[in-house]
Amino acid sequence: MDNSIKNDGTTTTETTKTKHYDDILETEIKRKSAMTSVLLAIAFVVLLGVIGYLYKDHLRSQRLIGYLKFTSGVCWVTNDEGKYGLINSNGDVVADYQFAAGMPFAEGHARVSKKDGDGFVFAYIDSTGKVISKWYDNNWNFKEGMGRVQKEYQFSFINAKGDTLKDWFDKAEDFSNGVAKVSRLNKFTFLFKDGKLPFDWYDDIQLVSDSVAYVKTAGQCHIMNIYTKFVSKAGFDQIGKFSDKAAMVVKDKKMACISRVNAEVVSEWFDKIYVLSNGFAVAVRDKKYGFLDENGKIAIKLTYDDASYFTKEGYSIVKKNGKTFWIDKNEKCIGGDCK
Repeated sequence: MDNSIKNDGTTTTETTKTKHYDDILETEIKRKSAMTSVLLAIAFVVLLGVIGYLYKDHLRSQRLIGYLKFTSGVCWVTNDEGKYGLINSNGDVVADYQFAAGMPFAEGHARVSKKDGDGFVFAYIDSTGKVISKWYDNNWNFKEGMGRVQKEYQFSFINAKGDTLKDWFDKAEDFSNGVAKVSRLNKFTFLFKDGKLPFDWYDDIQLVSDSVAYVKTAGQCHIMNIYTKFVSKAGFDQIGKFSDKAAMVVKDKKMACISRVNAEVVSEWFDKIYVLSNGFAVAVRDKKYGFLDENGKIAIKLTYDDASYFTKEGYSIVKKNGKTFWIDKNEKCIGGDCK
């Protein structure tokens, strides 16, 4: 064994023992530090468990056995009898356990049901748990401030105050853009939120934008503005969507575009009008092709033998006099056999 004396007066053996003791001490410190971390983690988990238990114990006092997410500041809960009630975020009961079912809130109102003979009836409640409506055979979620309800085989609506409109209908759709499509005896019209029926009854009626509808009567289609109450006198075989500013109409196998505001025919009649694409639509008449703008007016004259849609980059491939080339929206040739 090397037992030589070093310059500091210690031997090699003593130095080795000191390093060994230092290693043992460092290992012990690391072990105790790791154990401390584990104990702190266990304590944290135990603390969470205690908090969770106390909260669950509080909810148990409300006879809670299940819950959904909070909406409108409240949450549906059920008791051990399967009845539905409402609690707030503090766990306090807002509506006692009295409903057979409670549905999610929509526009501040929720559908509820209760047992009635062999079946169920339905009503609406607000976020305070107050029943705001009568009980009906069925109901639907509020939309645009109105709830659709059913009594036997008839349909109507209630407002946010719980007032039912006076008229009932054979069929009814939810409100959209301020009106609801309703029917009686297979005729259709629009109902306004104030209960008024300002239009005639038609064979069909369809809302296609925030203010424009297409109606059909006596085999002819007409355009309607639901706010100005305007209905076009001219009838068409078909009406379809063209753009936000114009509609596409068909009459005697010819096609044109008409204004959605006053039903004025804003374009000439064509053999074919294709779908609007990137601000332009291909139009064809007498085998010549051109383009209409989003108003339905001619933007590029019908002088081509063939034409494709305008791309999002702003060009179309056209053919004329046997030559194929590209044009931009100003009808300038940008490539191909332009000469």
